[in-house]
Amino acid sequence: MDFAFDRKTHLPIKVSYYSTVKNKTYVTAIDLADYVEVGGIKLPQTLRYDDGTQDKKSYQLNVEYKEEIFTKPTHIEAEPEAWKHQN
Repeated sequence: MDFAFDRKTHLPIKVSYYSTVKNKTYVTAIDLADYVEVGGIKLPQTLRYDDGTQDKKSYQLNVEYKEEIFTKPTHIEAEPEAWKHQN
C-alpha cells in the first residue's frame, strides 16, 4: 500500500493498493476528501475511485451494541441494525 498525505493537514488524501492476478499487477487508487471530525478524529466523507465513481461515508464511534452479537448468532431475518442497543 502507498499513502499520500496533505502537506498542511497531514491527513491522508490518497491510498493506493496493489494486487496481482495471473501474473499481472493492478493498482487501485482511492482519493480521500471532505474530512469531518467525529469524536475528535478527522475522517473522510468522500472516497473517489479510479473509475470515477465515488462513495459518501458516515461514521459513528464508540456505538453502544448488544454484547450477545458475539456469542449468539443473529437470524438472517434480523434487520440490519439488530446489533444496536435500543434506547
